[in-house]
Amino acid sequence: MLHTHVETALSASTLKKFIAKAKAIGRKSLAYTDVGYMTGAFKFYKEVSSAGLNPVIGMEILYFDDSCEFCVQGGAKYYTITAYSKDKQSFDALVKLTSRAQKYYESKTEDSYPVYNMSDLDFLSSQGVRFVISGSLSLPYRLHNKGLSKEALDYTRQIKSKWDLSLALVAADEDKVWIENVVLKIQDRTVTIRGTKKVDTDKAENIVAAELASDRHISILAVYNGSVRHKFTRPLFIKERKMERGWRKLSKNYLKDSNHLYSKLSKYVNVPLLVTDYAFMADLQSKDVQTVRLEGRKIPGDFYLKTKEEIIESLSSHGLLIADIEQAIEKSEEFLSTSLSLKYPWRLPVVENVDKRIVETFKKVGRFDKFKNNPVYMDRIKLELEVFRKNGEIDLSPYFFPISDYFNECFKQGVLTGPGRGSAPGSLFSYFLGITHLD
Repeated sequence: MLHTHVETALSASTLKKFIAKAKAIGRKSLAYTDVGYMTGAFKFYKEVSSAGLNPVIGMEILYFDDSCEFCVQGGAKYYTITAYSKDKQSFDALVKLTSRAQKYYESKTEDSYPVYNMSDLDFLSSQGVRFVISGSLSLPYRLHNKGLSKEALDYTRQIKSKWDLSLALVAADEDKVWIENVVLKIQDRTVTIRGTKKVDTDKAENIVAAELASDRHISILAVYNGSVRHKFTRPLFIKERKMERGWRKLSKNYLKDSNHLYSKLSKYVNVPLLVTDYAFMADLQSKDVQTVRLEGRKIPGDFYLKTKEEIIESLSSHGLLIADIEQAIEKSEEFLSTSLSLKYPWRLPVVENVDKRIVETFKKVGRFDKFKNNPVYMDRIKLELEVFRKNGEIDLSPYFFPISDYFNECFKQGVLTGPGRGSAPGSLFSYFLGITHLD
């Protein structure tokens, strides 16, 4: 309910399929929670809104902080938490954070994702962002799994005191994992490397290790830890190689374990307990993207959008009380009911007389008079002015004036400027205003 991977590197269904499934099972909202980025948020917002559903936009965050004792005690390279915008201010905060280059990145699948810190999360909280913790990659669970249950409780209490926090049950099982490793014999040693790890070879740079299964690559020159390259002092020559693919049984059902932890923590710390189906795909065994993108990387079949009955069945199989599950579903629906409006006001210069300003600038630049008797040019400038000024929405021509002033001042001061960039050279209006220099 709260967590979906829609049209990302982790997706196994298209947005259209997610929308259709959400409507078919009676959901009123659909959530967007890409990992580390917000690149598909506007498309999601527009298409989900147009379909009559309430778009809930958030982001799954990877974070770690050396200055946080709990992070260090957890023993992982990063932890996950999901952040949700509840209004335009909190949405803008998420966009602002993801637009900034990060110091650290972590590789997942074949992509790199930013790793944020506690200050980043505090900033988001100050802007009204809501946080939800769930699953086996979360910090409280990692602490608990290492026998540090008191620390898990203390950490949850600490962040609850300063953030808008909820915990969530995941209606799925995590008792097996798909592995894709390349097994290499180098000298007299057998080495297993994760298939998605990046390496340099004698034939190519920054490739996934799975490509080492090809005889084309004779030696390994370097490996990458995230974005950091570690070069070997001498080439490591590959004697034998083979791919290892398949499901590996885990020692326990980690989601079942984490669900029991968060069910208890929600009562100890007095925070809302929600529920999510953590969907990578719209339907059970969805194949539309999976067969193309996930040919060698499988997702367990129960990570899909579920009906309320399927959620209850999944979580009750973990030994959770049906009454608690139903209450968590109710809380989740309440959480998802917050509507988000992403209408941004036009911010244009205030110009008292636009017509007069256009005429004055055309005369000052001196290009318009050369073509005022040419019907081809006049037809073109009339067409552009209709688009800019009579589009039925807003007169956009004042947007051009500060840019025109800037370039004309450059010309006056003898500062060299280029002929134009992007689509601007295609505008005759820009040319007549002195912004571009291509007829």
